[in-house]
Amino acid sequence: MAILSPGVRGLVCVLMMVAICPPRPALLHTLHQEESAPSFPCPESTAIHPCLCLYDSPSGTLNLTCSNLASYEQLDNIFAADFPFTKFNWFQLQNSNVTSLKKGLFRDVYFSRMVLIFNNITLIEEGTLETMYNSLEYFHISEIYDGDYQWPLPDLAKFTSLIEIGINGPYETLPVLESSSLTSVFLGMRKLVSLPDNLFTSTPNLQFITFQETNLNSIQGNTFKLLSSLKKIEITRSGLASLTEASLAFGSPDMEYINIISNPIETIEAGAFQGLSGSVTVNVSHNLLEQLTENVFSELLKNTTETIDVSNNPLLCGCDLYWLINITDADLNRLKGLLPSCAIENGVYDRDTLVDFMKYQCS
Repeated sequence: MAILSPGVRGLVCVLMMVAICPPRPALLHTLHQEESAPSFPCPESTAIHPCLCLYDSPSGTLNLTCSNLASYEQLDNIFAADFPFTKFNWFQLQNSNVTSLKKGLFRDVYFSRMVLIFNNITLIEEGTLETMYNSLEYFHISEIYDGDYQWPLPDLAKFTSLIEIGINGPYETLPVLESSSLTSVFLGMRKLVSLPDNLFTSTPNLQFITFQETNLNSIQGNTFKLLSSLKKIEITRSGLASLTEASLAFGSPDMEYINIISNPIETIEAGAFQGLSGSVTVNVSHNLLEQLTENVFSELLKNTTETIDVSNNPLLCGCDLYWLINITDADLNRLKGLLPSCAIENGVYDRDTLVDFMKYQCS
């Protein structure tokens, strides 16, 4: 699951392979609009069928869910219906034959949250969401079909309240992101192979970044350096083969967690991690590392205080570990997964024996 901000963590659950699946809105005592029931405050149920309008009386919010629509024209007709109230909390469209969203579709209806799942939407025209420039806080789209998918938020910079976006599917082109409000970005773009220069230079308030199941082969130096509010970054199940100098250089004093598990990373160069201090957890497990070089991992141990997970790497456990004889047991124990990976006495660490052996073999 993508690491999300605490305030929005309950809003979305990321399916691990291909999809983002939104949570159900908290609709305690919800009035479900049956055809025989009064529609107020929703539109007439027959006019928006097969969509459902749900009214949450405790919060006074409206939610609209649509599924299995046959065409864009059907969706367009639904929004042509009379809406007594135009301010909605949630809009969800899923499993529909809708390949585009066009400007003017939503009329004067606007939402705070929008989730689009498995509709084969290859294009969202610029201006389609203009009624939501000041209201939309949360946008997620997930696609599984092959096709020529365009970046779905071409007017991203115009959204003044947008906090979180999630883009999941066969997208291959990522523009420079411009948003003064974004705090969380999830990018599961499985055709993405590289990042544009200055990707995050215009997103000053980002706190959480996730790349998942992309084909990224490298991270350009200082990509994250200017993000002064960044707390957590995840690059998982992607194509990273190495971390070069400043790949993971940070300028935020609030970094808490770096997760780069399940990549084919074979090498980490000196200076790949920069700007880290204090309570930071680093997870490089389930990669292809054979060595834990001193110029990388000694610096991490010296500058951070939390766990550094190196488990499930094919470590050779040779003289590259000689530097470990000079660190404390407490720091050694922070290298989670080292002892079982090296099969040292079945995980029972005899420091004196190991030190003598290392001195004999490697000095």
